[in-house]
Amino acid sequence: MPLIDISQSVVERTLSAARTRFFEAGFDPDFVPQVAQAAGLLVSEIERHFGDGHGLMRAVIEREADAIRIGLPLLPRTEAEYWQTVVTYGTNLLELLNRPEVIALDRLLHAQALRDNGLGAVFFECTYGRCLQEIHEMLAFGQSAGFIRDGGPPEHLAEMLLAAWEGMAFPRARLGLTTRPYPAPEHWSAACVYTLFKGQVW
Repeated sequence: MPLIDISQSVVERTLSAARTRFFEAGFDPDFVPQVAQAAGLLVSEIERHFGDGHGLMRAVIEREADAIRIGLPLLPRTEAEYWQTVVTYGTNLLELLNRPEVIALDRLLHAQALRDNGLGAVFFECTYGRCLQEIHEMLAFGQSAGFIRDGGPPEHLAEMLLAAWEGMAFPRARLGLTTRPYPAPEHWSAACVYTLFKGQVW
């Protein structure tokens, strides 16, 4: 008979209950006790694994971010492959941002961040920060391989490219003005890449 990992069971029950509670009512001072009640656990059990409410929310946000992570495509061998890789990354990002659950999570976390700076920092680090790091790595590789011949530091280029891809479409979705911010993800991704790196894209 296989052994049951009790600590893993506590973690799974806690994260599941915390996600449900957060989407239903947001984050407040009673968050951990309410999660404990929903999961059938003691507050002390949750605190032993996650610390305080912010630690628990970090775990929830990290789990959500892992579930929707894009990841870097395979490193290209030629200049043409490289630029297609950059466009594909943008396309995948925009398709991700079209998903209703991603829009809902972003909307909820933006609202909560106004009330709790700690939560906002965790949200940024796990989503925008992670995405910026991946784009930074991709552009730094392009510079080291000679595919990007000018444009400045890769961290600045990453911010510009992410801002171009997101544009004003995602803020419209956050405000409930559209349910599908990017009707043609590949076309928009390519247009942003070709505009920002004009004269370099093959």
